[in-house]
Amino acid sequence: MTVLDVYLEAVAQPIGQLSSDPEGEMTFTYHAKNLPHAISISLPVRKEPYGDVATRGFFANLPFENEMRDQVMQRHGLSERDIVGLLYHLGAD
Repeated sequence: MTVLDVYLEAVAQPIGQLSSDPEGEMTFTYHAKNLPHAISISLPVRKEPYGDVATRGFFANLPFENEMRDQVMQRHGLSERDIVGLLYHLGAD
């Protein structure tokens, strides 16, 4: 299982948590309620975690798509489905 803190610009503390299970299913959960805005229109602030479909719909579009992405995935043994692992290895953006 991979777990990442999610930050929002101008907010000092993590605003949520992105995680994936061993099968690659992703979830996103907000920690804070009083945010300047949600991270996405498709992921409005709410108490309940978002499941794989909604979470993947937003976070899978963050990493670049090119040969460098393929190299990172190959170097770290990541599958195409492991978006959380890819984000972990790409850094804090």
